[in-house]
Amino acid sequence: MKQEEGEMKMKTRSGSWVNEMFLTDFYVQTYRDKVDDELSVARDVDGVLKLLGLPKGSHILDWCGGYGRHAIPIAKRGYRVTLLDLSPIHTRLAGREAREAGVKIRIVTKDFRKTPPRIKADGAINMFTAGIGYLSERDDLLALKSLRRALKPGATFVLDTMSPHYIARNYNPSGYTVSNDGSVRKVSFPRVYDFWTGRLISTETLYVGGRKEMVVTSSLRLYQPHELKELLEKAGFEVLSFLGSLAGEPMAIESKRLVVLSLRR
Repeated sequence: MKQEEGEMKMKTRSGSWVNEMFLTDFYVQTYRDKVDDELSVARDVDGVLKLLGLPKGSHILDWCGGYGRHAIPIAKRGYRVTLLDLSPIHTRLAGREAREAGVKIRIVTKDFRKTPPRIKADGAINMFTAGIGYLSERDDLLALKSLRRALKPGATFVLDTMSPHYIARNYNPSGYTVSNDGSVRKVSFPRVYDFWTGRLISTETLYVGGRKEMVVTSSLRLYQPHELKELLEKAGFEVLSFLGSLAGEPMAIESKRLVVLSLRR
């Protein structure tokens, strides 16, 4: 397992919340035990590998892959995996857990706008609304262009993000989650959807053992399908289809996810 140190902070004003959430253990404490269900992760890995359509032994880039939730099980299935993520907290955790799982993954700790071109992967995944929409549209275009340079011609790219239609239909101005052991609580309030910018703005307060530990206000751009298509095409990808899940279901108004399947031109 090889690790490369890179740019550690989002150097834009709009990205300050990204530093607060991902350069600390905030995300691990508040989300991990809610999204790491073994069965659902295995189902997502099944789906994304089917969409990629790559034989075992192929090189897959888990772009903004966090602490290896998907990268490690993909490596277990016989693929070569590179994981790129901004957060050294997440990449160190990914490296440790990959070793414990008995698999090798290459780890790159770097800003996704500066994806190293020498990676040259056969395919790429971007799972669970990671990176795209966090900063500005210009930043997203820079990131996607750098991703394109890191892929072989004809490589498949699967982008999995929130469906703006689902969020609009099921909008809730507040949210509340508790860790499985009850020691960590996250309160999301207020949560506002800004129609002028297409952004979901949420103030999230973390309580550990009843004590307030951290407050982070996130700002996430929820791209419409046609906007993602335009962005991907500008970056040098050919969009093949919109799907409503990693299982390959057609995109519909009620779909919870927006999955975009594209090819690197």
